[in-house]
Amino acid sequence: NNPPPLPPPKPKTKSAKTVVEQTEHRTLNPPPTTTMIADNFPAKAYLLITHLTETDPLVSSFSSDGASFEIYDQSVFAQKYLPQYFKHSNYGSFVRQLNLYGF
Repeated sequence: NNPPPLPPPKPKTKSAKTVVEQTEHRTLNPPPTTTMIADNFPAKAYLLITHLTETDPLVSSFSSDGASFEIYDQSVFAQKYLPQYFKHSNYGSFVRQLNLYGF
Protein backbone atom coordinates (compact mmCIF):
# COMPACT_ATOMS: atom_id res chain seq x y z
CA ASN A 1 0.00 0.00 0.00
CA ASN A 2 1.50 3.25 -1.21
CA PRO A 3 0.25 6.58 0.15
CA PRO A 4 -1.58 8.77 -2.36
CA PRO A 5 0.68 11.18 -4.30
CA LEU A 6 1.01 14.71 -2.97
CA PRO A 7 -0.58 17.49 -5.00
CA PRO A 8 1.84 19.75 -6.91
CA PRO A 9 3.05 22.76 -4.91
CA LYS A 10 1.11 25.95 -5.36
CA PRO A 11 2.99 28.81 -7.00
CA LYS A 12 4.14 31.40 -4.49
CA THR A 13 2.48 34.76 -4.81
CA LYS A 14 3.63 37.92 -3.12
CA SER A 15 1.21 39.72 -0.93
CA ALA A 16 0.65 43.42 -1.50
CA LYS A 17 2.43 44.09 1.79
CA THR A 18 5.57 42.26 0.62
CA VAL A 19 5.64 44.17 -2.67
CA VAL A 20 5.24 47.51 -0.86
CA GLU A 21 7.98 46.62 1.62
CA GLN A 22 10.33 45.67 -1.20
CA THR A 23 9.50 48.84 -3.13
CA GLU A 24 10.02 51.01 -0.05
CA HIS A 25 13.30 49.23 0.63
CA ARG A 26 14.55 50.04 -2.87
CA THR A 27 13.40 53.63 -2.60
CA LEU A 28 15.01 54.21 0.79
CA ASN A 29 18.29 52.54 -0.16
CA PRO A 30 19.53 53.89 -3.49
CA PRO A 31 22.43 52.11 -5.16
CA PRO A 32 25.90 53.22 -4.04
CA THR A 33 27.49 56.03 -6.00
CA THR A 34 30.53 55.45 -8.15
CA THR A 35 33.82 56.12 -6.42
CA MET A 36 36.71 57.42 -8.45
CA ILE A 37 40.14 56.16 -7.51
CA ALA A 38 43.27 58.19 -8.14
CA ASP A 39 46.72 56.74 -7.54
CA ASN A 40 49.06 59.61 -8.42
CA PHE A 41 49.46 63.21 -7.34
CA PRO A 42 47.99 64.97 -10.39
CA ALA A 43 44.90 62.74 -10.39
CA LYS A 44 44.35 63.16 -6.64
CA ALA A 45 44.85 66.93 -6.89
CA TYR A 46 42.33 67.09 -9.75
CA LEU A 47 39.73 65.12 -7.76
CA LEU A 48 40.32 67.27 -4.68
CA ILE A 49 39.91 70.58 -6.53
CA THR A 50 36.90 69.22 -8.45
CA HIS A 51 35.31 68.18 -5.16
CA LEU A 52 35.94 71.61 -3.62
CA THR A 53 34.69 73.45 -6.72
CA GLU A 54 31.40 71.57 -6.35
CA THR A 55 31.07 71.50 -2.56
CA ASP A 56 33.18 74.22 -0.94
CA PRO A 57 34.19 76.83 -3.53
CA LEU A 58 35.13 79.33 -0.83
CA VAL A 59 38.12 77.10 0.00
CA SER A 60 39.28 76.29 -3.54
CA SER A 61 37.89 76.11 -7.06
CA PHE A 62 38.78 75.87 -10.71
CA SER A 63 38.71 79.04 -12.80
CA SER A 64 35.65 79.52 -14.99
CA ASP A 65 37.57 78.22 -18.05
CA GLY A 66 38.98 75.26 -16.08
CA ALA A 67 42.56 76.11 -17.02
CA SER A 68 43.68 76.88 -13.47
CA PHE A 69 42.57 76.71 -9.88
CA GLU A 70 42.94 78.90 -6.84
CA ILE A 71 43.11 78.12 -3.13
CA TYR A 72 41.37 80.81 -1.10
CA ASP A 73 41.64 79.36 2.42
CA GLN A 74 44.97 77.60 2.87
CA SER A 75 44.33 76.64 6.49
CA VAL A 76 40.99 74.89 5.87
CA PHE A 77 42.37 73.36 2.67
CA ALA A 78 45.35 71.87 4.52
CA GLN A 79 43.67 70.77 7.73
CA LYS A 80 40.30 69.55 6.47
CA TYR A 81 40.78 68.44 2.86
CA LEU A 82 44.41 67.44 2.22
CA PRO A 83 44.24 64.45 4.64
CA GLN A 84 41.20 63.14 2.77
CA TYR A 85 43.24 62.77 -0.42
CA PHE A 86 46.87 62.58 0.74
CA LYS A 87 48.78 61.12 3.68
CA HIS A 88 49.52 64.56 5.11
CA SER A 89 48.05 67.96 5.93
CA ASN A 90 51.11 69.98 4.96
CA TYR A 91 50.20 72.80 2.57
CA GLY A 92 53.88 73.40 1.70
CA SER A 93 54.26 69.78 0.59
CA PHE A 94 51.20 70.12 -1.63
CA VAL A 95 52.67 73.24 -3.27
CA ARG A 96 56.04 71.49 -3.68
CA GLN A 97 54.33 68.61 -5.46
CA LEU A 98 52.47 71.06 -7.71
CA ASN A 99 55.79 72.64 -8.67
CA LEU A 100 57.35 69.22 -9.26
CA TYR A 101 54.60 68.46 -11.78
CA GLY A 102 54.98 71.82 -13.52
CA PHE A 103 51.98 73.70 -12.17
